[in-house]
Amino acid sequence: MNLLTLFCGFVRNDESAYYAFKSGLPYRTIPHDPVFRFRAGVGGMVGCSAGGDMNPTNIEYLDFTWNPIAMRCTPVSEGCKHCWHIRRAKMLTRNTKISLNARLGYSGSAPVLMTDRLDDPLKRKKPARIGVQFMGDLGHDDIDYEWIDDIFDVMTAAKQHTFIILTKRPDSLLKWHNETITLGGGDYLPNVYLGISAENQPTLDERLRYLLQIPAAKRFVSLEPMLGPVDLTCIEYLSGQLNTLTGKLSLLCKPNIFINRKLDWVIVGGLSLPGGKIQAPKSGFIDNILRDCDNAGVPIFLKDNAQYPIERKEFPG
Repeated sequence: MNLLTLFCGFVRNDESAYYAFKSGLPYRTIPHDPVFRFRAGVGGMVGCSAGGDMNPTNIEYLDFTWNPIAMRCTPVSEGCKHCWHIRRAKMLTRNTKISLNARLGYSGSAPVLMTDRLDDPLKRKKPARIGVQFMGDLGHDDIDYEWIDDIFDVMTAAKQHTFIILTKRPDSLLKWHNETITLGGGDYLPNVYLGISAENQPTLDERLRYLLQIPAAKRFVSLEPMLGPVDLTCIEYLSGQLNTLTGKLSLLCKPNIFINRKLDWVIVGGLSLPGGKIQAPKSGFIDNILRDCDNAGVPIFLKDNAQYPIERKEFPG
């Protein structure tokens, strides 16, 4: 714990920050606060945000977003071209009502863990669906793994909520998971959904093979923006062809087997452009996804910007 974290503790009238600072013990071992350990990360900074609480959101399948890290993400594929997060981060960089450290994080400097936002989900007792770090990507290379540990500590404690993590970098989260000793006493948390965002078949194929290796209560894919046709029923996996909706693995010259590595939910959306313009996926692309999801009994959520004539807004059971 550093002096900045101690200062955040005093701002929050948090005695445990003071005792942790004096004793040298990890923050969450202090009796006054059984949940958190706040650290200064190797690749970033720890700071305060000048206030917080979770943000109500227009993302249709969420109630709130929770963004404890101030950061500006970096593009990794075509689906990042018109990212709303970048536009929002530029606005926050100019917002003098938030701390200088946070503004630096949104400007593209080293990410900042805003410790006063970490406990926001615990303040809300009514169950909610919460998007985790949608202002950025929890799998970004600049995010310290210990910060991810801190975030998972909160999700472990906030059992009343369903947390939804969406990443374009599942390879990084797989590496983090392999280095994590425990997740709430098991391989995964029952209230955390883990998903990838993919815009076409190549990005789906690349990211799914990492996602399917990470244990999760629910795995999902967000095809938003859907820029090309996608087949979820035939992915190269383990030297065979995997139907990611059923878990059926077809191996050459061997009987088909079913493995516990499949998708539990599919989201489809279009491309939202500046000025309120929308580029919807071709209806034929969505027809195929709907047919395959219905055949496998996998729930599907069609966002409004998919502009599909049939409304389907389903959630995993």
